Amino acid sequence: MQIFATVLGGQPVQIKAPRAGAFDPVAFHATFPSGGVYGLDTESTAFTKLAQWDPDFRLRLVQIATKDTAYVLDMTDVHQQTAARNVLTDQANTFISHNNVDVLSAAVHLDADITRRNWDTLVLASMAFTDRMAGRDLKTLTTELIGPELEAAEAALEAHFYELYAAAHPELGKRKAAKDKVQRYGWDTVASDHPAYVLYAGLDAIAAHHLAEKLVPLTGATATLIETEMWLAGEANRIQLRGSLVDKAMLEELAAEANTAAGDAEAAILDLTGLKARSPKLIGWFGEHGAVWDAWESMGGDLTDTGNPSLAKDNAKLLSLFEMDEVGARVREAYLTFKAHQDKVLKTNAVREHLAPDGRVHSTLKTIGAATTARMSSTDPNMQNFSKEDPRTRGMFVPAPGHVLLSCDFDQVELRVVAALAGEQVMINAILAGDDLHTLSAERINRPRSIGKMANFLIVYGGGGRALASQARIPRDDADAAVSAWRAAYPAIASLNQRMMGLTSEIRTVSGRRLEVGKLKNGGSRAYANINYLIQSSARDLLVDAWHRFATAYGRADMVWMPIHDELVLEVPEELVEQVSREIEECMTFDFLGVPISATAAVLRDEAGVSRWGK
Repeated sequence: MQIFATVLGGQPVQIKAPRAGAFDPVAFHATFPSGGVYGLDTESTAFTKLAQWDPDFRLRLVQIATKDTAYVLDMTDVHQQTAARNVLTDQANTFISHNNVDVLSAAVHLDADITRRNWDTLVLASMAFTDRMAGRDLKTLTTELIGPELEAAEAALEAHFYELYAAAHPELGKRKAAKDKVQRYGWDTVASDHPAYVLYAGLDAIAAHHLAEKLVPLTGATATLIETEMWLAGEANRIQLRGSLVDKAMLEELAAEANTAAGDAEAAILDLTGLKARSPKLIGWFGEHGAVWDAWESMGGDLTDTGNPSLAKDNAKLLSLFEMDEVGARVREAYLTFKAHQDKVLKTNAVREHLAPDGRVHSTLKTIGAATTARMSSTDPNMQNFSKEDPRTRGMFVPAPGHVLLSCDFDQVELRVVAALAGEQVMINAILAGDDLHTLSAERINRPRSIGKMANFLIVYGGGGRALASQARIPRDDADAAVSAWRAAYPAIASLNQRMMGLTSEIRTVSGRRLEVGKLKNGGSRAYANINYLIQSSARDLLVDAWHRFATAYGRADMVWMPIHDELVLEVPEELVEQVSREIEECMTFDFLGVPISATAAVLRDEAGVSRWGK
């Protein structure tokens, strides 16, 4: 056995790496008796886009640690692999790891499910350091909160990786290879018993153990909120492990359509302008054919960092407000077609790239995906980014045979939340009477319902006349007047907005969560968006509480397919649809500060009656 006596944070620690064929299970289990709390980390071959579901992925090491001792177990040794599996599957043990990589690796490659017995220090870091998205990795946090030893061990391992790569590629000479190539080669080929690898691996697990106690007080959160977030992280891992089944035939059909339409539109743009569809020179070209860029901001258009008009996201739709000449109108039509289908190209490509051999995509659900609101997000692919207004693209995702997808969506939850937080009696009375809030606002500002609906969402989220003018495509003066009328109609909400704008350091939600006041790119405050952060965070926490009730009251946690903004999508056996519909509606119906929150469940089926993810 290799034994390394080293330090972490100035305190002595020990790292033990048994030799293959010379493992002592008695000594190992004496170090990790049943009922303990242990640090956990794993090392593997380099990740591809399929991560743990790549057929070539190999779990190389599993590191389990107390506060001062780590075992680095070699997964090629059957005895060490068995010992690791035994400790991980012991239901009395709890683990602490950083991010969900180790939890997923243990489940996929050791059949050890610790999703409900793991504390994730990345989640704790997201709650503690609300003002930053970067710098929450294990090495940075350990250096910041414990000591520099792990970072030094990482540097030593990286130097060894360069040695390995140089030896395998003598043709490079003194030239240095790209870091990503070096690291991929290193993770795949480093010897499992190399001292730099073992030392780094063991310190990872010990550091994770120590980080939890450092981070918990820094969150400033209640014990209930922390426990709920740890539970939620476990459920997110279970969702990722199950994955989302893809209708491959529909995926290929959509991909072919989108690529053809985007390609034809791009060719038309090139033919008419001599420019590529992504060329920034198109801004100048449109200006020569009728676009009045001086009016862009007043129309609600965004600018790039360099101050030029931005055609990103929905900005391109504003081109339709310009009076263009004949060729300009043709290029505009082609450009809008290109933009619309390019989005489908990106989405279908993302699904293709992450489609695992089991026919599913295993998207990562980030339980605290937004620094300012703690809203959930997802990646690889981004399931939150599939619009309900595009049911065909959503429809490539289907339930398992014998199941249906069931959606339960909060009813106008953001408006109910702001009414409750502000104590806005006019709106509360309307909610209690069962009136439509968008119609109410339209009547009070003397505008059509569509404008009332836009005003409700835009103004509540910190927007004003400029945003309403862009969204509703109405003159700026008219939009400003509508905003003034809306604020006069709901004085309690206007007062809450003013109070929120007065916060300059942090926001506290009703759940006790800390949120950072947003910053502009120039460093200025985005305090005008504070009410947005408060509402969105509160709505997010209400959804999580409802999800938790569904899990605990009915034992249905494993039916949750994915949370999407303000709804829960469930995968339900066909024969249980009516019963589960009642249960999820009950869990998502409750009182919040005197305001009723309600939800509506519906089975998702396409025109042919096939259950697919859609509207």
